[in-house]
Amino acid sequence: MMDDEIDLLEIAGQFFQGKWTIAFFVLLFAFVGLVYAVAKPPVYQADALLQLEARAGRLALPEAMTELVDNSPETQTEIEIIKSRLVLSRASAILGLDRRMTPTLMPVLGSAFHRYPFPLPDFEVLRPYIRYGEGAALEELQVPPEWLDTEILLVSKGHEAFDIFLPDGHRLRGQAGMLVSDPKSGFRVKLSELTAGVGREFTLVQINQLDATRSLREALSVSERGRGTGVLELRLTGESPEETQLRLNAVADAYLRQNVSRSSAEAESSLEFVRGQLPEAERAVMKAEAALNAYQSEQQSVDIELETQSLLEQIRALESKLRELDAQEQDIKELYTPNHPVYRQLLAERERIAAELAELRKATSALPETQREILNLTRNLEIAQAVYVQLLNRAQELSVLKASSIGNVRIIDRAQGNSIPVEPRRMRILALACILGLVVGMGVVLLRNRLRRDVTSPDDILTLGYSVFATIGQVASKYQLQGRHSKPKLLAIEDPTDLAVEAFRSLRTSLHFSMLDAELPAIAITSPAPEAGKTFVSSNLAVVLAQTGQRVCLIDADMRRGALRKYFNISKGSVGLAEVLAGDIELEKALVLGPEPSLAILPSGKHPPNAAELLMRPSFKHTLERLKEWFDVIIIDCPPVLAVTDPVIIGKTAGTLLAVARQDKTSMGDVHAMEGTLATNGLQVAGFVLNGFDPKRLKSRYGYSYGYGYGYSYQNRTEK
Repeated sequence: MMDDEIDLLEIAGQFFQGKWTIAFFVLLFAFVGLVYAVAKPPVYQADALLQLEARAGRLALPEAMTELVDNSPETQTEIEIIKSRLVLSRASAILGLDRRMTPTLMPVLGSAFHRYPFPLPDFEVLRPYIRYGEGAALEELQVPPEWLDTEILLVSKGHEAFDIFLPDGHRLRGQAGMLVSDPKSGFRVKLSELTAGVGREFTLVQINQLDATRSLREALSVSERGRGTGVLELRLTGESPEETQLRLNAVADAYLRQNVSRSSAEAESSLEFVRGQLPEAERAVMKAEAALNAYQSEQQSVDIELETQSLLEQIRALESKLRELDAQEQDIKELYTPNHPVYRQLLAERERIAAELAELRKATSALPETQREILNLTRNLEIAQAVYVQLLNRAQELSVLKASSIGNVRIIDRAQGNSIPVEPRRMRILALACILGLVVGMGVVLLRNRLRRDVTSPDDILTLGYSVFATIGQVASKYQLQGRHSKPKLLAIEDPTDLAVEAFRSLRTSLHFSMLDAELPAIAITSPAPEAGKTFVSSNLAVVLAQTGQRVCLIDADMRRGALRKYFNISKGSVGLAEVLAGDIELEKALVLGPEPSLAILPSGKHPPNAAELLMRPSFKHTLERLKEWFDVIIIDCPPVLAVTDPVIIGKTAGTLLAVARQDKTSMGDVHAMEGTLATNGLQVAGFVLNGFDPKRLKSRYGYSYGYGYGYSYQNRTEK
């Protein structure tokens, strides 16, 4: 598989291995999300419905022209009008949104203590914070202009009494239900209710009207319900259902009033236009009438002839008929196309009447000049009179419309507050927090594995140039040292047929050939870091060597946290290497017989405060020289290299230095660090033993805690 390919099975294995890390982050984020959901103040929502009706033609235009005007409601325009300062400032002024009174809440969880009956001790430091069931209602607040947006402290004194600390340093005393004022500054305040314990603090502030309007606009949303319906849905959010409902009703009423005022203003504007046209129309009538009278006097003709009168009446009738057909066409063309039989019939009728009208007008040209002129002047007079009469009628209609204007908006549903808060959505917050914790946990696991590469196979050690003497498979936990109070058993004694025991036999063979030229038959077994299983390897290797008849001495050189005695049931207070090196006891008396006749154990003894100094004494080398005379092989169980300096001191004396690494537990960084530490002191590892190897986990590289903080675990201990 190429390096740039993603192995999903490997990633899944990493997640499984780091499941506790992921679970920790999920629980942590879930707890934080739960605290946030409980502490966040609830937000309630109220909604209302308005209908925008199509505006009727109210302009001072002839009836035929009013139909050409688009009377559909302009929804977006009305939405912007609702959210304008014209409407919202009126609602804000009616509700008194420019004055606020807020209680002092405890940080973080203050809202929860205010809304839920959680007990809160009445300590002095907690006394200013509001409790469950406490509150106040502000009825009136007036401050001088220079105190706008300035917070004023109010402290409850119990029994509805309170003190107010003004910005100028004065203090006022008051009682709920009574007006409290300061004539010097012009400050006035009145509380309608105060139910709070002694020492509870509230903040009074009066903001400017512009900020109050802006705050109301941010909480308001307006949208059209359905496309082209003309129905607007208003939503408003607030801290309580009752308050939110009251505010939204105020906004709807303010918009309704301005709509009525706007309709009335439109009628007023049209009425002024019509009234301005009436004098001109009246003068046109008088002028046409004067022209007709003057011509008749000049021609000494009082009336037109019967034939001319008949032509005039026919022309009037045909012109009236044409106007009616034009009105009918406006209605028909909304229903039919020009090719429809009904539409075509109307067009044909209009063409016929137009032709007759043209014939009559042509006939008037054959009349005598006097009759023709009288006919024209009479028609001009009648047209002027018709316009004047129409304007008079329109003026009366607009006067009635102005007096009875109701606007084109009506409230379908008045505001209704919901008792269930819209925010915070606790289940959603908790679910998102868990998802975020899951993502963060998986990210931490992947990042940790990316930054740290563990020893997973013998190849990882071979790439460093070291030999792998043995690969020991996984064994039951009872054979491993699991903790300070565990009592492990010897695998080579309890289950000699286990495959891991065969690995120890292979290690025994490898060490036999590698130590042929060694001056001192001592094997120092160490590891880069704790929990690699070096004591497990040392004890079982000693048993396997002893089972061949070789005389073996197993030394617990970890005089700080030595646990080799647990494998051989040696009491904790037994003397051992520490007492031998200190000269407190003879070497022969410190040796303990092992489970095999040819195996002897030298425990670590009581934990001395100067383990490194004892190992640096000549007595340590002298002890090994004496043991060389008595035993064929000496195995020394050493502390980890990266924890203390003891393995370096021991390695200077021992003939062979063997390191133990554990699959998916020992990191490559630890191996490199151990290599550098030993090289600095002129030492080199003869080979490695890979412990706890599981072929199924060969492809996965799981992460553990990384670092070199092992010194604390190996601090000197003193026996009580």
